Amino acid sequence: TTNKSMDQLRLTIMMTLMHNGATLIIDAIDPTGTFDERVYQKLGEIFGETKLYEKYFKRGEMSYDVGVYFKLDGKMDIENNEVPVDSTEAGNSSMPSYEALNGAAVSLRKHHIPFSVVNNWKLELIDKLSILVLPDVPDMEMREIEAVAEFVRKGGKLYMSGHSAPSLLQEIFDVQWNGLTEENITYLAPTEASEVVFDEFTKQYPLVMFEKAVKISGKPKGEILATLTLPYTTPSSSKFSSIHSNPPGIDTGLPAMIKMNYGEGMVIWSALPIEKADRIQHSDIFAGIIQMLAGNDGFQFGAEAIGSVECIMFDS
Repeated sequence: TTNKSMDQLRLTIMMTLMHNGATLIIDAIDPTGTFDERVYQKLGEIFGETKLYEKYFKRGEMSYDVGVYFKLDGKMDIENNEVPVDSTEAGNSSMPSYEALNGAAVSLRKHHIPFSVVNNWKLELIDKLSILVLPDVPDMEMREIEAVAEFVRKGGKLYMSGHSAPSLLQEIFDVQWNGLTEENITYLAPTEASEVVFDEFTKQYPLVMFEKAVKISGKPKGEILATLTLPYTTPSSSKFSSIHSNPPGIDTGLPAMIKMNYGEGMVIWSALPIEKADRIQHSDIFAGIIQMLAGNDGFQFGAEAIGSVECIMFDS
């Protein structure tokens, strides 16, 4: 057994406590049926430290503006369907939505935007939010979609990406979902309406994603923030235009990010889950989109601090 260091354990347990959570410890039973008592001595020492703070965390409720949506039964790759269980492909354990959720959480933490996690088990938690994030959520049920739509109608703000709620995409933006691109390297080319958020990226030098993008058809309602650019050749083919990369080459003109007012609220849809990418630029752009949704209302609190500092507030 390789144990975590005291600092790792302390960080994990304290962070869970800060988020008003309960710590789960899993330990192994020795082949002889005994335990390693040193593990419990170490844990006892750290839990002894947490006792000093418990009285403070019993007060009030956690404050946040943004909720990142976690579909409890969405931990799979929905594009990996109809795969024989005895095939090599069946070993694919990727969970795109979960990865996008983690990316969104990291970005919000780094930019000190107050957030929490909501899920499809307790949809009533959505009503507490100012902004809801649907990070590439697969196979949403109608009850989930209607709860999200009602949230926006009543004044909520929504960011949705990738596989999230194609029927909502049609209802709000009046466009049809047309599947995904064959290309698994794609680009978001910002328009003038979003150049500030996209910073150094332009139509000539668009933002790269190592993902297939959602294709839509129809003339969309709302303001187009970015369009879809594809590489010169399909990356999986034997043809290439550059030996080490797949540079942007085909400007499709297809809308890939759109902003639209809906009811009393607002929605931004992205054909690509930019929140998923583990890159500083993508993280900054995602945070900028959330700030765009927040508008003049801003957030309940914030901080001027480095990204490794997490700020949490309880309202008592």
